[in-house]
Amino acid sequence: MKASYTSKEGLVKALEEVNKMYDGNICFLDESNLDKKPLSFRLWTKSYDGKGFKVNTRSYKLGWTKNAKRHPAACWHVHGHFFEELFEINPNAVIYSNGSKITAESGNWIEQHAGVAIVTHSTCLCHYDYPLAKARKR
Repeated sequence: MKASYTSKEGLVKALEEVNKMYDGNICFLDESNLDKKPLSFRLWTKSYDGKGFKVNTRSYKLGWTKNAKRHPAACWHVHGHFFEELFEINPNAVIYSNGSKITAESGNWIEQHAGVAIVTHSTCLCHYDYPLAKARKR
């Protein structure tokens, strides 16, 4: 993802706030990318045992359970909460991800398909801890 109209400090502060919800389990994949222009980042999980990880979509298609194969990328819920925190810090921030533009006014909490008939909010186990209804929608 690429970020405009914000700073490294804004991204780091948003991550700190998100980690309050996810027990400190979220990090940037490569923090050195925060020093480049344009700002580039990927949200990752530190541990599969913590909150916020993504489930492998193949496991989902095969009928996964809480023991499904896990992927270290942060899930849809983590990203949505991260964007909310970033927009609280800097309402003018703009995120570009997979060809989409996300701003404080639009683009956050938008479902996308992660595979055949799989929507992004269902590719993690957060719905056990963070039901979709809890996600603040814009």
